[in-house]
Formats: sequence, structure tokens, C-alpha cells
Amino acid sequence: MHIALFILYFLLLCLAITRMRFFNASIKPLYLVGLFGIHVALGCVHTWIAFRFYPGHGDIWVFFKESNHLRQQLLADPARFFRDVFSAGAFNLLDTNQPLLDVQYKTLQYINLALNTISFNNLYINTLLFSFPAFGGTMALFKIFYKLFGSPLPAFCVLLLPSVLFWTTVVYKDGVFYMALGFFLYYLLQPGGVWFRKWILLLIFFVLMVISRANALLSLLPALLFFILAEKKSMGKVLAFVITVATLILGVVVFNAWLPDGVLTSIAERQKDFQSLTGGSRIYLPLLEPTPGGFLAVFPTALVNGFFQPLPGQGGKIIYTAFSAELLAVWAIVLFAGLLAARKKMARPGNFGLACLLFALPGMIMIGYMVPFAGAIIRYRSIYLPFLLAPFIHIICRYPVPAVQRVNEWLYRKVMAAGYQGA
Repeated sequence: MHIALFILYFLLLCLAITRMRFFNASIKPLYLVGLFGIHVALGCVHTWIAFRFYPGHGDIWVFFKESNHLRQQLLADPARFFRDVFSAGAFNLLDTNQPLLDVQYKTLQYINLALNTISFNNLYINTLLFSFPAFGGTMALFKIFYKLFGSPLPAFCVLLLPSVLFWTTVVYKDGVFYMALGFFLYYLLQPGGVWFRKWILLLIFFVLMVISRANALLSLLPALLFFILAEKKSMGKVLAFVITVATLILGVVVFNAWLPDGVLTSIAERQKDFQSLTGGSRIYLPLLEPTPGGFLAVFPTALVNGFFQPLPGQGGKIIYTAFSAELLAVWAIVLFAGLLAARKKMARPGNFGLACLLFALPGMIMIGYMVPFAGAIIRYRSIYLPFLLAPFIHIICRYPVPAVQRVNEWLYRKVMAAGYQGA
């Protein structure tokens, strides 16, 4: 029954994607279905690998199992279930040292619970159903990239990078964050619209980002501030960058006054939490002392870990080799584009490209500071790779490199919807 239901839901979702203007206005329906199929397939592959090689291990399985317990409670006593859900202590915010994580875990359990009601407790169907809003968020990000970079190839970085697909297509916080990030940037940077509806949606997606990956906002918000100042307010890049750095410093001072132990201590404690865990892909990471000197001492290791780990042959898992190859390809493209940019001024990144790098590079370094496991680094870093790669792909397109130009032109003619201008 589950197989038949999976096929039925997949066909219905494909029909919806080809009929909805949000999707088909940008990419031709046949390619939309193919991209959505890839999205779903990678999610199912992820689920199969987790079930086949790591049965019962990982948060994805924990949330799914907990959602089954919640469903039993709902069926046994609906009145009590909803009373508990909407009670003041539903998320145990006063009974934990990590209230944000508790909200995150409960949210993912309730997402699984909602999906279970129409999947009949099948994790593969849950993955399929979750892929629809997740694909919508990815397409929103694609539209923003297409509009601001002005060509399709940089925009396709958000749709086709293997690690992004692998980690954001299952019912987990990475997928929630990537979806929310796409919609947040879409509604923030797209002009027009009903302002009240727009700001309600922005608030919803911002809350989802806070719940799913609050650490990523430490580099996202300054990057957005830089872009708005440089692009929307027509300030020069240097002035916009100076104001962004000054605002960031002011924010750190405010947070230091608000947080009991300060920003540096909070980051060091987060690293300590990771250091206390066990896993087969542990890599070298010195203990972080919550002082400026401590951060400087760990910086070289954090840089190497966040940018390059796992190195080929390291990490202890065969699947890590594929992610290592992808990462090497990304850095090879970055290096090649950097050489082109050094030779020709017109090929340098624009305001949006610089904003992408201001989001990606500090975010990857922060991961290097906190995470001592290669597998976790791969997962956490995946959301940053499109923002790292796309600006350099854009440089190569503008140079132009003939082979890349041919691919870009093919995407214009064959894949993009006629007359589409972005967002």
C-alpha cells in the first residue's frame, strides 16, 4: 500500500508543480518535474542509507519514532493531547539548559506527526511530502539568485549541488532552514506585494530559521545589511562594509551585556558540547578558550576544518569520499574564477556576490570553530556551498569562458521559461 501511495502522492505533487505559477513561470514544466524528482530521490537515498547502514541511529529516526508516540497519544486522548500542546510548558522551556534545542526537537516531532497522518507512518512518504515545501523554498532561492546574478548557471547552484540535496531533502533542521532561508530572501528582496502579508511571512520564516539553525544568522544578518546598504541604498562597497562591521561590533557589545557569560563563552560552550560527543569521524580541534587569544589560537585549525575537511581519504566513511570530491571541485572553481577576477576588473563579484561570500565564509569558519566531526561539518557546511560557489560561477560566466558560456546559453534556451526575468 505504501508504494502505491508514494506513487500517487508523487504524481499529484508533480501535477501541482507544473500548474502553479510560482514554479512554472521560471523553469519549463518538464525540467521542473525532473528537478523535483531528483530532490525526492536524494531524500529517499538519504533515508535508505540511514536505515541500511545506521539503523536506529540519528536524530531523523528519533524524531520519527517520537512522532509515532505522539500520534498514539493523539488517538488515545485527543482533548488531553491538544491541551498539552498548547499549554505553557509544552516545550519545557523552563526545564532545560538549552531551550532553543528543545523547541527545535519538538517542532520536528510535530512536523513528522502532521506528515504521519497522511503517510500512514511511512518515513519515505514523509520525505516525499516534506520535499514539496522544501523544493518551494529552494525554487524561491533560485529565483533570487537568477534575478540578482542575471544568468541561470549561478542560480542552478542552489538546485543541483549534491551535498545540499542530500542534507536538505529529509525531514530535519537543515531542510527546514534551507526552505525558510529561500522564502525569507525571496520575500525580503522581491519588490512590491502587500506589505502586511509580506512582513507576516518574513516573520514566520525568520522564526523557522531561528528554530532550525540560529548560528547561521550570525553571518546571514550582517551579509544582508551589507547588501541592502550597497545595493538598495546605493552606498559604495567600502562604506557599506564599514557600516556593517561597525553594526556587528555594536551587536556583539549588546549581546555581551545581555548574555550572562558573553558571546565568546557561548561559542566556547557550544564547542564543548560537541567535544563531549562520540563519533567515528572525529578530527583534530583544540579546546576553545573564551578569550580573544583563545579564538586566535584556534583560528588556523578552524579555517582548515571549516573550509576543507574532510580531506580525501579521511573521515572513516566511504560516502565522505564523494563529499570530499565535491568540495575539491568547488574550491577548484573558486581558484580558477579568482585567477580570472585578478586579470580582469569587470569579472569581480557584484554586491550580491559579496553578500553571499559574507554569509558563507564566516559561517564555514564558525563551523570549523565548533564542530570536531567530519560528518557533522559536511552537513552543517552544505547550506553555505551554493553561496560560496555561485559568485565565482558568475565571474566565469562574465569573463566569459566559452564552455561555461555554452552551458549557460543552453539553459537559457532549453530550460528557462520563455520571457522569465527573475523573482
